[in-house]
This record gives sequence, C-alpha cells and structure tokens, in this order.
Amino acid sequence: MADQADPLSAANRLRWRCRRGMLELDLLLAQFLDTRLGQLSERDLACFLNLLDRPDADLWAQLCAAPGDSGALGARLLAMVRERA
Repeated sequence: MADQADPLSAANRLRWRCRRGMLELDLLLAQFLDTRLGQLSERDLACFLNLLDRPDADLWAQLCAAPGDSGALGARLLAMVRERA
C-alpha cells in the first residue's frame, strides 16, 4: 500500500481528516497530531481513526466530558487528546 511506502503522505492525509467544521476541533486535533502522532501504537491510531469518523458535535462532547464519562471505547485516546488541550 502507498501509505506504508510514504509515511509523510499518510500523515498529510490524516492531518486533512482532522480538519473539521469546528475551529476548536481543528486546533485541538492538529496540536495532538503534532505532538503525538509518532508515539501512537497501531491500536491507538486505529482508535483515533474511529474517533475521526464521529460527527463533530459528538466528538467535541466526548472531548469536553469528564474523563470517566467517555466510556471504554477510546477513553485512553480521548485522555491523550485532552492532555494536548
């Protein structure tokens, strides 16, 4: 697959997916990518991609929720994104 041959291109596509309809999400997700992308395990990256599939309002609500309110799915990754806020 081309992503494996060109990690920069894959990172750019991921950055594009992080562009949202909410400026707050754009800023938060871009900062997270800048600081944590290289540290994510494959499992964390898959979870992050799953989070990006959610509507903006749902994703923002989860990021603003108290850490215990996130549920098991993505709780660790949501905490990592919140750290960047």
